[in-house]
Amino acid sequence: MSELMELVPVGGGAVSAVGVLRPHELVQLYLATLRTDSGRRAMESALRELARWLGAGNPYLVNWPGLGAGGVAALLARIQHHPNWQPANKARHEAALLGIMRAAYRAGVLDADTLQRCQSHPRTKVKRRAGHHATGRQLSHDELNKLARAAATLSPHETVRRRDSAFIALLAGCGLRREE
Repeated sequence: MSELMELVPVGGGAVSAVGVLRPHELVQLYLATLRTDSGRRAMESALRELARWLGAGNPYLVNWPGLGAGGVAALLARIQHHPNWQPANKARHEAALLGIMRAAYRAGVLDADTLQRCQSHPRTKVKRRAGHHATGRQLSHDELNKLARAAATLSPHETVRRRDSAFIALLAGCGLRREE
């Protein structure tokens, strides 16, 4: 693998003003866009597995934009046909691969056409179990009503009930999500 990434034209013959971007900087750039430490660890682990498939073993040494749309399509196909992985694991690896390609585009080392071709490949669908809700989703009206009723009745102290009810109303009114 090349230590330095080549600059790619970004349109109209212009070249990215970012300059030379080292592979480890691209991975750091991508991981910095993720909101949680657990998300960063999960995506770094997925990139490490993909790097092993590419013979590098370390995602910080891979020239990710150098894969091009064909290389990304081949990796996505391998992910989707992995015999021992559950759909959620496949989806995580797909997200890591496409996330690093989006980071390369934002850094100016991947052109829009290549990114679009990478993203056009079909993705793994993950079905949630009945009754299982995603973390961070917006609560339904029924769930908010149940919370409000619980807050208004659980404590024997009037001031605590009022405080809890006000807190739930404030969170719901601000549009905060369950994980927040």
